Amino acid sequence: MIHQIENLRIGVTDPLLFKTSEAYKRAKNLALSSHRDVENVFSSGVRTLDLDAEGRYLLSGCSDGSIYIHDLYNFTGSPSFTANSVQVIDRNHRFAHKYSTECVQWYPQDSGLFVTGSMDKSLKVWDSNRMRPVETVKFVGRIFQVHMSTKAISKCLVAVAGTESIVRLVDLTTGSCTHELRGHESAVLTCRWSPCEEFLLTTGGCDGRIIVWDARSGKSALRILDHNNGQVNYKNKGKLKSHEVAVNGLCFTENGQNLISLGWDGRAKLWNMTSGKKEGVEYKAKPSEKSKSVQFDVAGSSRKELVFIPSDGKILVYEVQTGELVRTLRGHYNEVNSCKFNTLYQELYSGAHDRNILIWTPDLLQEAAYKDHVNIQSVSTNSSVRPVGEVTQDVWSSDEGD
Repeated sequence: MIHQIENLRIGVTDPLLFKTSEAYKRAKNLALSSHRDVENVFSSGVRTLDLDAEGRYLLSGCSDGSIYIHDLYNFTGSPSFTANSVQVIDRNHRFAHKYSTECVQWYPQDSGLFVTGSMDKSLKVWDSNRMRPVETVKFVGRIFQVHMSTKAISKCLVAVAGTESIVRLVDLTTGSCTHELRGHESAVLTCRWSPCEEFLLTTGGCDGRIIVWDARSGKSALRILDHNNGQVNYKNKGKLKSHEVAVNGLCFTENGQNLISLGWDGRAKLWNMTSGKKEGVEYKAKPSEKSKSVQFDVAGSSRKELVFIPSDGKILVYEVQTGELVRTLRGHYNEVNSCKFNTLYQELYSGAHDRNILIWTPDLLQEAAYKDHVNIQSVSTNSSVRPVGEVTQDVWSSDEGD
């Protein structure tokens, strides 16, 4: 490591390449943290997670409708740390969702606002300082997932996927539905905005389709991703499918050029968003609970990327470009529902039905940091206490030089 830093200092190593390589190495070596955890205050299984823009506040929603915010910043000066809850909306709170909180997301610009979607057919916009909803939008069907665009400039639209075949877009400014996207034949389980294109939206449903939309035009879809890469007869063009089963998870890579989709059968596929074709890479996981969306995440840059996919009580870590399984993270006692990667600190958070949120950190660093802390503490303790003999010893010299 010291040799690499020296090469970086003298200009032998490219800074971007060094950053990419080091981030990939850390993400590849994640392990359950021995010295950091999240305060367990959950009354039911954790369904969904999200981080604010600064990577400080962890927002979570549970299957009984409760909502929690944990502060991840460590001001104790010790590597051993528990992230305490700073805000709680329990299931008995008057503003809590009546049924499972299926999705939570911070407002992309700051941590003063967040949105939640629930099985009680409502979308709520929350003021995080007062911890009360400032807007509630009711829908006909249950909500499986909501998502705001991180690149929104002119308008901040919230995509809502649920038991209806129609995807609705809600304008946060007015609190009303501005678009109805029609194209799916049955319930829509998942939706995701592009991290690079402000108006590019993807949705996945029980009809096995992944549809790409331009939110500026609600008349028709841009394209339907076809797992046969267009090798179908013209007569069957209306039966294009992305998965043979329902699609319950979507996630873009950092540069937005690729999309990863997950189906009920546990098979995840990689799509090229420029050509709209399926790449020859697949990732396999254990089939997840039906009629529920699964939240997974991608870490790394376009050169080297890793995808973290929940698989029953484990998290499978695959290389995006090759499909190679590089690591299996074990620590939960029940089905894992969501993963969220913190790019600022190169660590992963996971929530599961076992009522726990676990922190996964690079195993190369956590033990070394803790040992350094213990050594520093022991040295400072020893130096502050002087032996009795040293205190009482007369060190005064009576020699008076000539």
